[in-house]
Amino acid sequence: MRHLRKLGFGFGASDDWSDPESWLESQLTNTFPQLGYAEVSAMERNVVAWPSEYSPDLNERVRRAISLVEERQNVAQSDASASEKERQERALFDKYETRWYDQVRFLQAPMLESNHFRLRLSHFWLNHFTVGLNTIANLYLIGSFVKDAIYDKLDGSFADLFYGASSHPAMLTYLDNIYNVGENSEFNRSCGCAGLNDNLARELMELHSVSPSRRYTEDDIRDAAKILAGWGSSYERVLPEPISDHFQPYYRTRAEPGEKTVLGRTFEPGPGALRDLTDHLAADPMTADFLSRKLALHFVGDAATEDEIKEIRTAWLDSEGDLPTVHRAVANVSLNSESSKFLWPMTWLSQLVRISDSRLCAGFAQFEQRFFTDATRMPGDIMDELGMNFWSSRQPDGFSDRKVDWVSSEHFERRVRFAQILFRFGNPRRSVDDMVDILQPSETTKATLTSTTSREERFVLLACSKDFFEV
Repeated sequence: MRHLRKLGFGFGASDDWSDPESWLESQLTNTFPQLGYAEVSAMERNVVAWPSEYSPDLNERVRRAISLVEERQNVAQSDASASEKERQERALFDKYETRWYDQVRFLQAPMLESNHFRLRLSHFWLNHFTVGLNTIANLYLIGSFVKDAIYDKLDGSFADLFYGASSHPAMLTYLDNIYNVGENSEFNRSCGCAGLNDNLARELMELHSVSPSRRYTEDDIRDAAKILAGWGSSYERVLPEPISDHFQPYYRTRAEPGEKTVLGRTFEPGPGALRDLTDHLAADPMTADFLSRKLALHFVGDAATEDEIKEIRTAWLDSEGDLPTVHRAVANVSLNSESSKFLWPMTWLSQLVRISDSRLCAGFAQFEQRFFTDATRMPGDIMDELGMNFWSSRQPDGFSDRKVDWVSSEHFERRVRFAQILFRFGNPRRSVDDMVDILQPSETTKATLTSTTSREERFVLLACSKDFFEV
């Protein structure tokens, strides 16, 4: 059972926890169906395949973002009253909606699906390659980033993942690379109105790969920004180069001509330089060291030892960053470690829902209701209350993995409230005694549960015990 909590989301009705090694191998090699609830109430819980119409591809998402921007401008310039303009704007957001479905999908998957470890890995990498809601466009793009740039890249190399995340419009938007224009570019020579923006270039090295330990210079960052100049997307303004495939959103007229040098390597001009740069950074031993430590912190815990980190780093270097190999090493180290891991709030809640066999967020077909009870809550509100909304305007270094940043009276009170809501409105099908049999908590926790006969109080006490917070 420990592996289902240390690496996944806990014991659900369809989980086989008798053979950890077979379970882990299936997580790393199997293909899993995408599931969801169409409608959720305290009693209703029919699992269905996730509808393809609620997962538009990246190009369709960009089309919706462009249409929304253009039509909002038309509304703003109309002669309608302020109240009518507000009504029309709400209708436009509904017309082009994607965030609702993306968030429902993101929140329901850990509670329903069997791909525990893969989802946990995707949450780790999504947090490592942080994007956030800094423009209207990212309302549409983050859902694609979660699937296309992160989850679908878990079977490849870190180099593939790194390039996919760096070149995705959600990242280019979030770190302002859509405003990064070569100073000697055709675009700037014609207007003299733009210049370099090094936000993404800086984070490629500081947060995403080699870390400041590599001792790169401001010149390295500046030339990385020149390589990134021209990478963007067209939803912010009308540009002379239409893009048909937004998986390669590159504008040659905004690119900086000439060679660039980063960390001692020279890069030729053109869109291929970005892949060459991310490959160069991915292959650097400092990247293996930095990310092995982050993976150990996330899956092993704050007390991960140097030997445990070394085991992950060795797997990384020997496999040249092959992610399945690295992830297998992470899992083995985590399961063999004596360290305990304090769970992220979102991981804790997903495990509580799964282990208690409860239901929490609204279904994908309930968007039109516009009314949500505590039994069918808005997914964005749930993540906000947890302090872990991946669609929020968050900092580029992501959510903390350290216990000290989540241990406070405020965060404890939030978890108590969620446990109460889940008991009252989530219709848990497992009793506390059944959950105790599965979890096998400490004698201290068992003794605490005997202090009351209230079913709700016992549920909350178990959910908010040290045994449930840490594994």
